[in-house]
Amino acid sequence: MIRILPFLRHLFYFPVLLGFTGTIACLLSFPAQAAPNTVSRLPAATPVIEIASEPSQFLAAQGEEQTQFYVIYFNDFPPGQSGFISVLDPSGSFTISTQETTGFGATLEIKPNGDGSLDAVTVYIRYQPTDDQYHLASLSHSSTGAETQTFSVEGYPPLVPLPVQLVFFKASRQSSSVVFDWRAAPDEDLSHFELEASSDPQQGFHTIGTLACLPQHALAETDYHYVYQPPTKNPTMYYRLAQVYLNNAPLYSKIVVVEMPPVLKTSILAYPTPFLTTLQLHVAAREDAFLKVVVHTLHGEEVLSQTYRVLSGENEIALDTTRVYARGIYLLTAALSGSVYTCKVVKL
Repeated sequence: MIRILPFLRHLFYFPVLLGFTGTIACLLSFPAQAAPNTVSRLPAATPVIEIASEPSQFLAAQGEEQTQFYVIYFNDFPPGQSGFISVLDPSGSFTISTQETTGFGATLEIKPNGDGSLDAVTVYIRYQPTDDQYHLASLSHSSTGAETQTFSVEGYPPLVPLPVQLVFFKASRQSSSVVFDWRAAPDEDLSHFELEASSDPQQGFHTIGTLACLPQHALAETDYHYVYQPPTKNPTMYYRLAQVYLNNAPLYSKIVVVEMPPVLKTSILAYPTPFLTTLQLHVAAREDAFLKVVVHTLHGEEVLSQTYRVLSGENEIALDTTRVYARGIYLLTAALSGSVYTCKVVKL
């Protein structure tokens, strides 16, 4: 006699045959579970360009020259992929080379080794002004799939004083904001600071913020912090800090460059259409949000209603189309961040 424990009765099914004395087959049945809604982000680009010890200020008179260097690293680069460096300098005063004394120009291609790898490279910057004016150049480092890294260098004639009152001045991108941090040496004659910005330094700067000196500034080194929300229409911006004295004479910091990411346009694409069994959504979202998807027949019958969590950036969503079984044209509506997108899809 076979006994089935009560708590197992809902899991097992035994076919019973009269007069059967052999082995009894046991079929194990589990309750069906609905497949979770699947949302996956597209893989991010893996190559990373890292810059170390970049110089910022050069000092040379007309007919003279000064050379400084920095190091660039190419992390997680696919075999055989090159890196590229270019100098944006209208005056032509700055040039670059991988050699200390020769081979200088406005562009460089860092080619891989024989085994396809890229080693760390020392890059030399030569400043050779053709006049005794102030010069500004921007160095851009790029490669396929890697985020472009940019920094600026400044050239001064010997008679222009450098801003030695600043211990450091930094600007970094955090999401859609630019964060400024600086440390100033003690100075009892300093009145306040003015942060200035420009999309083209050759056309001048404008003030974006003013900070008064803290009370302890006259006696000790003091740290300052400022957050700025830049306009989205200019992805590349140049910033500098003006130290304004009690006699209204300003002294300027070095110029720093901040690259803002391009503004992602929210979009939704349904594919493939026509579809047979699988319908996907490609969603580009400006922020983390919830996506509501509803599918109706042309007669108004709702055959699908689902909500998905999407992340800022690119998303791929596989829709559950088990109830969309009849051939024909359907109306898909997707609501995301206050906007509604509608399109027609065809089921084969």
